[in-house]
Amino acid sequence: LYADRAERMGDEPLYTYKSGNDWVTVTANEFLADVRAVAKGLIHYGLKKGDAVAFMCRTSYDWDLTDAAIMACGGVLATVYDTDSAEQIRNIVNNSDARLLIVQDTDMRKKADGAVEECPSLEHIITIETGGLDEIKAYGTTVSDEELDERIDSVKKTDLCSIVYTSGSTAAPKGVEMTHEHYCQTALNLPAYMPDLLHDKRNTILLFLPQAHSFARAINYIVVSSNVRIYIATGIKTLISDLQVAKAGHGPKGVVFASAVVAAQNYMKEVSANGKAGALTRTRRAAFDPIVYSSLREVLGGRAKWIVAGGAPLDPELLAFFRGAGVPVYEGYGLTETTAPCAFSPLGTPFHAGSVGIAFPGFSLRIAEDGEIQVK
Repeated sequence: LYADRAERMGDEPLYTYKSGNDWVTVTANEFLADVRAVAKGLIHYGLKKGDAVAFMCRTSYDWDLTDAAIMACGGVLATVYDTDSAEQIRNIVNNSDARLLIVQDTDMRKKADGAVEECPSLEHIITIETGGLDEIKAYGTTVSDEELDERIDSVKKTDLCSIVYTSGSTAAPKGVEMTHEHYCQTALNLPAYMPDLLHDKRNTILLFLPQAHSFARAINYIVVSSNVRIYIATGIKTLISDLQVAKAGHGPKGVVFASAVVAAQNYMKEVSANGKAGALTRTRRAAFDPIVYSSLREVLGGRAKWIVAGGAPLDPELLAFFRGAGVPVYEGYGLTETTAPCAFSPLGTPFHAGSVGIAFPGFSLRIAEDGEIQVK
């Protein structure tokens, strides 16, 4: 996917992320060179096809770089959430038989203290914040391009590439085995299905969900295989602070906002029931657009085209408000085992309250007589 992006759009931006106080942009060619340098270092270390690497990191440029390098070597990335406990780290390392544990910062490294002695398969812990990736790159200077290419060519689509662990919120994290084919099929199918969104070079995506989760990771691969540019948020906290400017509070502004919410919801409920809203409902909604809805859209950058919600079901009233306000929130459905999405709502899908859309390209869905959702 990354080599194809570099071949198609090598000198154009692929990732933009914040480093310190500055935003840094990396082209597809620069990212591919970074990936190859890290992959060479992993090969020099002795990482073999099928060897597992446990990885604990927030969504960041380093996440994408490390992920791509491990998979280029034929390694298996075992995901660790950045919020996981010391016990969960050890459970995942042991369950995946990881030889390496790569963590993002010194706080995560403290959680992992003693893991080398306690986990039989674990040989070494690398910390990115203290220069770990640069050390890996330095190891790889003696590995030739030919040796790396030979390793890359040996990787097959049916090879295991990742063990994705659930968040462990209700029980011990469970690992789902994913192949290269799982991710590539998802990434290669969607751009052809949504060309207006994903083939337009002017479009961008803001990535902020944890990439240890299948959904965010799949979104990254989908966008890499498209023509769209990826912005990586510094974290969920920055998004929340940005949204505070839209908080209505109490008093007259609060009353206006509450009325605007009802107007938007009623509009979408009529659209859902009848295919269109009545004249009075349309007029009420239009009255709130310049004073409420337009400000909300501006907070989200002013040009949002497709906001995808997944995970827990989205409150239908909240979805109706966003859609009625002209904020393009669409709901989808999927599982870790389906590489996240197996049902989604492409742009232009008629609004139906409570619907998660249609089958994702490459999937078949049906409801069994007992109500079970069956996916193929």
